[in-house]
Amino acid sequence: MAESSRAFTPAAWAALRAQLEREVNATSAARMRWLLTFAEATGLRAAELLSVQRGHPQRRNAVWWLRVHGKGARNRAVPVPLAALAATVAYFAARGLAFESAPPDTPLLASTTSTGALTYRSLHETFKRFVARALRHSELPFAERRDAQTASTHWLRHTHATRAAEVGVPPEVLQANLGHADPRTTAGY
Repeated sequence: MAESSRAFTPAAWAALRAQLEREVNATSAARMRWLLTFAEATGLRAAELLSVQRGHPQRRNAVWWLRVHGKGARNRAVPVPLAALAATVAYFAARGLAFESAPPDTPLLASTTSTGALTYRSLHETFKRFVARALRHSELPFAERRDAQTASTHWLRHTHATRAAEVGVPPEVLQANLGHADPRTTAGY
């Protein structure tokens, strides 16, 4: 991990995924599994993840898209890969809901104690605790573990962008998906 990087390395990401299998609360594990999968696939900001509702993903020509009202009041369409959609369906099932028939205003990311949306603060604190548990069980080198301990939910977005750049997603496509106004921001990946 580069010193200035705010993306999880593949090894740190594997530690997060491994932690999902150790989670004792099935509902919390389902929510975290959804968060890791959906954020890695879409690169949404935490505030965007918190505002997405069941009625927002739309299918066009066999591809699922999510209309996002993002930072700077800019709108964009973000593709939702099938893995992210499958994770959403599974997460809804873990909450006792059928994705296809859930009311359109049902939040994709919900509190484990109610059917309502999760707050930004709760998401941040829950994610920090999850990362801490994962790192306790990991065999990551000290420097990598130290860096990952500073992670916030925004690291999920950076992880998405870093992995996309590594596999050769064109910069203009990545810029559009992330909603960056300035291509220099995207070029950092």
